Amino acid sequence: MNEIFYHIHKINNKDEVWKVENELEIGKDNNKFFEESMNFESKILMDNKKYPFKNVYEYYLSTNNIQGELKLLDYSNNFINEFQILIRELGMEETRRNLFPQIPSRQKCIWLCRKEQINYWKNKISGKIDIFKVGIFEEPFKTRESFIPLPSDSYNEILRKSKEYWKGVDNTLNEDDEYLYVGKLKIIDKFEETNN
Repeated sequence: MNEIFYHIHKINNKDEVWKVENELEIGKDNNKFFEESMNFESKILMDNKKYPFKNVYEYYLSTNNIQGELKLLDYSNNFINEFQILIRELGMEETRRNLFPQIPSRQKCIWLCRKEQINYWKNKISGKIDIFKVGIFEEPFKTRESFIPLPSDSYNEILRKSKEYWKGVDNTLNEDDEYLYVGKLKIIDKFEETNN
């Protein structure tokens, strides 16, 4: 094992592998973050069935359902956000593939942080999480969240800003450092914040 890091794990359907002493091979498949983006659909669940946004909009319009139309604003915001993130990630991957192919892909990596950065990252992630102390065997790629293009940037701006992200950073410790890792990983412990 080369180094110790921490992984903030968003609880999901792959939780069975996140057990102390397990060894994982990171990078064989797309990670959960990218998988969710690629499979996102702009459909709305009504009466236990998913309908395209346009159909629901036309239904609420035809029935003069003002409350339903207002709900569509929330759905619209969510849909726009999801697709902007997907476009950003595809642009960032295009830049990585073309200019920095030796660096781990955000589509296949796991994100790690140092112990001092846990609170920063914990506050950035919505939903239920577990924090794990992990040992890694390969060198991670270090960059910063502040270099990530905004989802609202144009595609050309995403490509331009991505170059800064993929250049990486020095050994200075910043709270928004993120470490992208592909390779063998060992789960050492479930981290409790009261631990030293």
